[in-house]
Amino acid sequence: MEVLFVDQKNNVTGYRRRAFDCDYWKCVLDKYGLLAQYGDLDEQKFYAHLDLWVSLNPMFTDAMTEAKSYCKEIIRLYLPLDACEFFHLQSCFRNYLNVDCPVVIPTKECIEKKEFYRECREYYHKRK
Repeated sequence: MEVLFVDQKNNVTGYRRRAFDCDYWKCVLDKYGLLAQYGDLDEQKFYAHLDLWVSLNPMFTDAMTEAKSYCKEIIRLYLPLDACEFFHLQSCFRNYLNVDCPVVIPTKECIEKKEFYRECREYYHKRK
């Protein structure tokens, strides 16, 4: 992980992952119990994991429902996904939720990012 900024006033830390190799994603999927018997993504467990996350962050319910539909359509031809391919699905969800994020933390960085996604949304996903 690489820390990009720390905003102690709003209790926000911005960071990004630096490890994008297959072993990293296999480790993450294994840690959360999201691997199927043969080492590919267990899709049902992954979507259940997303549902749990939404239950803890209910303001994301609508955006996550749309992201699930959109990202499933994008990757359906590639199923089942192995650990290396999971990065593309994870990126789809991350991009979708960044573009349609219902929560804006009142920091300069967050407001700038929200404005960026407002201007550039067509390059991240097309709304139905």
